[in-house]
Amino acid sequence: MKFAMLTNHMHEYGISAIGELIKPDGTHIELVNDSIRLPEQKFNPRYVRFSKTAPMAGSKGDIYHTRCTWKNTTGSPLAFPSEMCAGVGFYFPGRGMISCGDGGWSAP
Repeated sequence: MKFAMLTNHMHEYGISAIGELIKPDGTHIELVNDSIRLPEQKFNPRYVRFSKTAPMAGSKGDIYHTRCTWKNTTGSPLAFPSEMCAGVGFYFPGRGMISCGDGGWSAP
């Protein structure tokens, strides 16, 4: 896959997120680092952009991994859909929306 844009997504309690590519040899390549996440990023994400001539390209066996940190001040467990951790990207050539969750890909 070739990505033109990548971002991280969380809701109110997210304080940091990192999107990374993990190569088959275990090498981690940091792609999106929101080590200090601002509240307005909930609906106004900061995208890392790549050019069409130099996209972020994943290869067979690569893993795109997003890891998030939250500060839970509610006294209750945080759960979907009120909170989440997601990596979002725009890929090309586009063939519609696809998603990956818990290690498996799906398309509508």
